[in-house]
Amino acid sequence: MTAAAVAGLTREHDPDATHPPFAKRLANLGYTGVPDIGDIETSAIEQLLSHDAAKDIAARFDDEWRKKAQAWVTVGW
Repeated sequence: MTAAAVAGLTREHDPDATHPPFAKRLANLGYTGVPDIGDIETSAIEQLLSHDAAKDIAARFDDEWRKKAQAWVTVGW
């Protein structure tokens, strides 16, 4: 992740971009370079949702995905 962030510092700015260059965005946050990016310790879903809500979202996603996959498989039959 750090390597990609460092590469973003030297990437040529697209004049049609809707955001300032990466280095400028970091400077606006008070950084002169890419800050240390620590390891992920916990997921956002664990911090923001109850265990039951997270399970429900995963179950609904699985159900929808399985229906779509089944439709793709049966198209040629």
